[in-house]
Amino acid sequence: MTVEEVELDEPGPGEVEVLLAASGVCHSDWNVITGATANPLPAVLGHEGAGVVGAVGDGVDTVAEGDHVILSWLPACGRCFYCSR
Repeated sequence: MTVEEVELDEPGPGEVEVLLAASGVCHSDWNVITGATANPLPAVLGHEGAGVVGAVGDGVDTVAEGDHVILSWLPACGRCFYCSR
């Protein structure tokens, strides 16, 4: 595994670009590294992290450029019954 900079397209509708300051490598990432989980390579791992919103796509209204955010593997809308609990 290596840490590298990648070039991304501008965020599309509903997408957010996060400039990562920290990223974790969890067990599912480790499974990709060791080959225990089949995954096409190369891949960008480290789906748990923290950073600052660099850009937002059309329709994004919950975060704005410059907001500090955390990333999680568990999607959360923040509004439904389960998320609000």
